[in-house]
Amino acid sequence: NGNIQKIPNNIFSECSSLSEIIIPSSVTSIGNNAFYKCSKLRQITLPLNVKNIGDRSFWGCSNLSQITIESPNIEIGVNAFEGIISLNIVGHIQKIPDNTFSGCSSLTAITIPDSVKCIGSNVFLGCSKLKQIIFPPSVEFIGEKAFSHCIALEKLTIDPFKIRFQLNSFENCASLCQITIPSTVTSIHDHAFHECSLI
Repeated sequence: NGNIQKIPNNIFSECSSLSEIIIPSSVTSIGNNAFYKCSKLRQITLPLNVKNIGDRSFWGCSNLSQITIESPNIEIGVNAFEGIISLNIVGHIQKIPDNTFSGCSSLTAITIPDSVKCIGSNVFLGCSKLKQIIFPPSVEFIGEKAFSHCIALEKLTIDPFKIRFQLNSFENCASLCQITIPSTVTSIHDHAFHECSLI
């Protein structure tokens, strides 16, 4: 239906056989728990008009491997992606909002699109299985505690010409043993790599 503006709360919750869905271009909001535990859902495209993803909207979507976000700016609720293992983000999103993947203890890999300029505070806080991050050249800012307590993170590659690290960006990344930082990086905040004992 081209007139739908919101995917209601809980509407597809625990639809364990749902593998594919097309979101109409008229939709502006994805409700809380909308796709909760849709364990066979593999990919989804959020049209340009979607500005809000509700709390736990994709919680437990363990096979969701690609999400296309066409809007450059979007709000993402609490635990929206908890339980996802590997995720490729594509589209035009410019900022990954604060706390987006915080506590996603199953997340092992993620691809950040070239459109992203800012990674907010606590975005990957406590993603204890995340092993490697490659930042695209577009990233200019990494917020406070963005990767704090990513205890499995081993390798960090920073390609951008300019990037600013905030307080405790990579605090207690206990496995981090390799960092490549170009000479063009303009600012690394105090304690950005606090308690990273292997570097």
